[in-house]
Amino acid sequence: ARAKMSKPRDLDPNISIWPGKSKLVAKPGNLNRKSDHHVYIRKLSWDKKNTTTLKSDSNIHLISLNVRGIRDKIKRSKIFRWLCHQKCNIIFLQETFVTNDIENVIRTEWNGTCYFSNGTNHSKGVAILIRNDLLLTSVKCYSRGEGRIIALQFDCVDNTYFCVNIYAPAKSSEKDIFYKLLNVWVSKNKCETDS
Repeated sequence: ARAKMSKPRDLDPNISIWPGKSKLVAKPGNLNRKSDHHVYIRKLSWDKKNTTTLKSDSNIHLISLNVRGIRDKIKRSKIFRWLCHQKCNIIFLQETFVTNDIENVIRTEWNGTCYFSNGTNHSKGVAILIRNDLLLTSVKCYSRGEGRIIALQFDCVDNTYFCVNIYAPAKSSEKDIFYKLLNVWVSKNKCETDS
């Protein structure tokens, strides 16, 4: 049975999180103004189980995919081939199981730029992959070391974006704490970009 799409859960007036999904997309604009600190998803459509596709006003197409491990070369090759057929520029991956020893291999195989927050070789890990055909400027990457959170701030077509890719814990008690800490972490990193 497929899960129903539910409304976002608001942690504070500035952040919305879709339960069970792993991304936050920031409103484009001048991040120095308070009114532009709203984090939201503009357009949401489901095209495959465990996959979410997002489109923005600047023709940036994002996709989120729980890969459940990309350490295996054959599996990674199939996923990369599938992603190349999707009309997306930025890819959020969860449960990558990537460790430092294979980061460079993945960077070589992917046709673009890769950012990682690694877990272990059998749990966690998030990544953001950017295709070469998307011109981004002023790129800054923020990461928490435990393989659950990675964020990217960038400019594209006169807009500033702040995207966060998360892999939340499964246990309810840990999940509540995680989202509270995520709220603080996103606010802190967005504040650093304002100065």
